[in-house]
Amino acid sequence: MAVLGLIVLINYGANLNAQSNEDLKQIFQSISDEWTSYAESKNLRGIVSLYAADAVIDGNAKDAVVGRYAIKDDFKQWFEGSQSIDHSSSVISATVFGDNAFVYGSWTVNQISKDGSKNALRGNWVNHNVKIGSKWKIKLELWNDAEFFESRKKE
Repeated sequence: MAVLGLIVLINYGANLNAQSNEDLKQIFQSISDEWTSYAESKNLRGIVSLYAADAVIDGNAKDAVVGRYAIKDDFKQWFEGSQSIDHSSSVISATVFGDNAFVYGSWTVNQISKDGSKNALRGNWVNHNVKIGSKWKIKLELWNDAEFFESRKKE
C-alpha cells in the first residue's frame, strides 16, 4: 500500500511539473509574441523595452551588440532598412532558476528591404532572461541563421 501511495505521489508531482513547464513556456511565448509584434510594426521603443540595460545580442552573422543604446541603434538600422518584416518565433523550452530563466526557441523572418530585395531566414535562439521587478527582460540573446550556418559547414 505504501508503494502505491508513493507512485501516486510521484505521478502527481510529475503532473504538477509538466503543468509548470507548460505555464513557463506560455509566459515566454507571450514575451516572444510581443517581440514579434514590435518587430513587425517597427516599434523601436517597444522592442528595446524587452531587453535589460546591459543586455547582449550575439548572432552568428555579425558582431555582438552590447548595451541598450547599441541594441536600439541596431534595431533602428534594421527597421529603417526594411519595407516589411514578417516574423514568427516559437518557444521550445523554458527553465527558471529564481530570477533567471533560460529559454530556447526557433524563429523565421521574411522581409522585404527598402531596395526591394527579399530575404527568408530561419534559425534558433536561446535567451538568458532576468526578472527585474515583475517583468522578464532579455539579458543575453544568442541566435543563429540556419542557412548561413549550413553554408559555412560546407566550406
